Amino acid sequence: DGSQLLVDGVLCVFGDDYSNLVNDMDARKNANSGENLSLKNNGALLAVERRQSPTAKDTIFLHLAGTTQRRYQLHTILSAMNSGGTDAFLEDTYLHTRTAIYPGDTAKVDFAVTAEAASYAHGRFRIVFQAAQGPLPLTLTNVKAYTKNESIAVEWTVENETGTKSYQLEKSADG
Repeated sequence: DGSQLLVDGVLCVFGDDYSNLVNDMDARKNANSGENLSLKNNGALLAVERRQSPTAKDTIFLHLAGTTQRRYQLHTILSAMNSGGTDAFLEDTYLHTRTAIYPGDTAKVDFAVTAEAASYAHGRFRIVFQAAQGPLPLTLTNVKAYTKNESIAVEWTVENETGTKSYQLEKSADG
């Protein structure tokens, strides 16, 4: 009917004082009778995992269980995390898709569970980290700045733009 219901959630906390090994700082997952989402580390299913700040090539494995044939939406929120020069992506190994997870934003991925076994595989989703790629290449054309209502308005046109989420303008007193 189009309504949404939160069915489960997990939390991964990063810090340089934490270990990537499962220990008493992590909370094991107690499965419920419906859909279950867990973090999987060395065979242990966790509801809360504390781990070291991610580096390039780190992976967080999500474990999905108890799903039924219907549509779902997975929300991934990256907040208050120092990226340490890494970019984060949510990967769907069934659909072979990759969604960027931006700091301070929520990545929402719609997916369906069908009769096909790979659509409800426990390890369908994972969060991967890779070395930050830096600014995306684009060609900036037609830049115009002018006074408008006691402020400065800036207009520009770009070409070859892909994957850009936002722009950040900076002002310099000395050029």
